[in-house]
Amino acid sequence: MAVFAMHLVALGCDDPEAPPCVGPCTGGSGGAGGGATASAGGAGGGEEPCSLAAGERPRPISIGADNRLGMALLSDGSVVCWGEDTYWRCADNIMPSPILAKGPRCLATADLGEPMGAGLTPEGRVQVWGPEIGGIAGDGPGPGPAFGESLLVDVPTSDRIVSVTPGFPMLALTDQGDVYAWGVNLPEITLDTPTLYPMPEPVVATGRDCMLTESQSVYCFGSNGQGKLGLPNLDIGQYEPVRIDLDGVVWLSEMLDYACAVLADGSVWCWGSNGSSKLGLPFPEVGIHPAPSRVEGIPPASKVFTGSTGTCAVARDGVAWCWSGSDILGEPMLPPIPWRPDLRFVDIGGGFLHFCGLLDDGRVYCEGATFGCEGSQCFVDIDGAIDGTSGS
Repeated sequence: MAVFAMHLVALGCDDPEAPPCVGPCTGGSGGAGGGATASAGGAGGGEEPCSLAAGERPRPISIGADNRLGMALLSDGSVVCWGEDTYWRCADNIMPSPILAKGPRCLATADLGEPMGAGLTPEGRVQVWGPEIGGIAGDGPGPGPAFGESLLVDVPTSDRIVSVTPGFPMLALTDQGDVYAWGVNLPEITLDTPTLYPMPEPVVATGRDCMLTESQSVYCFGSNGQGKLGLPNLDIGQYEPVRIDLDGVVWLSEMLDYACAVLADGSVWCWGSNGSSKLGLPFPEVGIHPAPSRVEGIPPASKVFTGSTGTCAVARDGVAWCWSGSDILGEPMLPPIPWRPDLRFVDIGGGFLHFCGLLDDGRVYCEGATFGCEGSQCFVDIDGAIDGTSGS
């Protein structure tokens, strides 16, 4: 069977198509079997990052963006942040130059949510950091992680956790295709600790509240206020999964108000809110579009990445094609345009009026109204953050 994936999903340390493993790549018990919940500390508290081979230098392995913030996960399990962090997830608010985050540590995967970030340790434990709102720390009535620290979440399963997606709700996926959700707050149900979600078939990748299954189908739940459940009645929201009218999906990415998928033929389809023309449709002529529509004007894609004010797909040759009604790249992006066609992207994060991408040569490139470099275009000084010299 083909390998399915989505933005910042770990495929497992023994999988030959997985991203580089972090720290010890041995199998872990995962979930609640990995031990009791405890503070994971933080880089500011004297904790050491995961070890690398002698002489090996940390390198970026994934990228994230949120509002005015950029983030990179390094191969030693540490996280670098730059920009403006409204929620203080990196234990600082304004970072005109990249810095090492104080909360997350020793991670194999990491992603930004609002207001918490989340990732996996090499042993398959879920780690969260940032301020808790609405039970998304997964510790019930507990206070969540302390400022500048992170927290391990007890997921009640003996199966290995292979990915976690932060947001409202948090979703954790096991190697058996089960999904655990917490931070769910709907009129008929509230979940502030991880609870098995009722999916009709095994899941291979999760978004914020959408899931990709073994049969290459997508199911979503939660609010339909922006049309993300694919239902024409925007007043309807529900806890039970709703199947989106798409077949042959191999890649899924989503934000709070919209989602996009890549099909096996390389076509990209999006649905939900078309604010800033994120669906690739004229705005405001098209506001909310519950039915998936094909993004026209791009070559066959292998991946798609949703953002706050724009969307990018990576074509099969590694060239990124982006679209937005906002002036992110200094020129109109509707129809989609290639973003720096001289560069080859493997991972992209879209924030508020900026894109950041991880290149196939390991560099991180950003463009738009963000911090982390001089001007509107830059290669982010990741080495300076590691060495403590960025901005000096």
